[in-house]
Amino acid sequence: MSEQGRGRQLTVVIADGNSVFRSGVVALLDREPDMRAVPSTSTEMLLAHVSDLAPAIVLVDVDLPPRGGIDAIARVKLRAPGVQAVAIATAPDRALVLAAVRAGARGIIERSVHSGSLARIVRRAATGEVTLPRHLLGHVLDELAWIERRVDASAALSPLSARERQVLALIGEGRRNREIAEILSISELTVKRHVHNMLEKLRVPTRAAAVSLAVAATRRPPMEAGLHVGAS
Repeated sequence: MSEQGRGRQLTVVIADGNSVFRSGVVALLDREPDMRAVPSTSTEMLLAHVSDLAPAIVLVDVDLPPRGGIDAIARVKLRAPGVQAVAIATAPDRALVLAAVRAGARGIIERSVHSGSLARIVRRAATGEVTLPRHLLGHVLDELAWIERRVDASAALSPLSARERQVLALIGEGRRNREIAEILSISELTVKRHVHNMLEKLRVPTRAAAVSLAVAATRRPPMEAGLHVGAS
C-alpha cells in the first residue's frame, strides 16, 4: 500500500452478494485518496468487519445473505450505533425505503447510481446525511410527520385515567352517554362527569376533538397499504 493509501481516513465496507457489483464498487471507492473500501459477502462477515475495522459507513445489499440487508443493518446498528449504514437495492420502493430507515439506515441507493456520484454520496452519508432517491423522499417525510403527530397525540392522552380512556373509546364508536353508561355499568351522570374531566385534561372543546386525538395516537403508519380511519 502506498503512503497515500496509509493516510486514508474513511473506511467503507461494501456488503453485497453480487461479486461483480461488489468488486466494481470496491475498486471505484478504493481509488479515492480518502477512502479505504473493504468487501463483504455475508452478514456475519459484515459484522466482523464492523467490530474489527470500525468503519465510518457500510453499504449493504438488501438481499445480503443469509437473511437480507434490512436484518443486517439492524444488527450493525445494534453492535455499533455510530456506524452509518446505507442500503443498496435494484428498484427500491416505499416499503423497502421505510423498512431500511426503521432498521437504522441513513438512506438507500440504487444499483444504477452513477459511478461519478457514488463517492460523493458515501462521504455525505458517512457524516449522517440522509441519501434517498428523489422520487421516494416524500414517503419518508410522510412517515416522519406521522411519527411526530402520533407522539404528540399519545402524549396528549397520557393524563387520562383508564376509565376515561374507556369512555373515549366508546365515544369513538359513536356511542351516546346512555349507551356508554349501560356498557360500563355506571350512571349516565358519571359518564358526563368523565367526559367533562376528559375534555379538560385534553384541553379540547368537544367530544369530536377528543376522538381526533385518539385516532391520531393509534393511526397506522402511511406505509401500510389501504390506510383508512373510520368515522368516529
